[in-house]
Amino acid sequence: MADATRPGGINLTVANGDACADGWTLTVDGGSPTHRNGKTAAIGDLAPDQHTVIVEGKITDAPKRAEKIVAVSAGAIAECSLTLE
Repeated sequence: MADATRPGGINLTVANGDACADGWTLTVDGGSPTHRNGKTAAIGDLAPDQHTVIVEGKITDAPKRAEKIVAVSAGAIAECSLTLE
């Protein structure tokens, strides 16, 4: 039973994240946004469940946003790809 509650994680790729001159923000399940740069982020220590991943940034001064629900299994790493639009 303990294995069913082991935390998992998400490897996130933001296809155009590097186009955000000031970086982008990552929010998971309505929590506090964290600032990121580049195209990838690792999100760890997530309970096995469905998690809402939201990324926001500005590309050429235009606000962009993307979100997705990601299923995380116990002890597993889910892959998630988003494009800011």
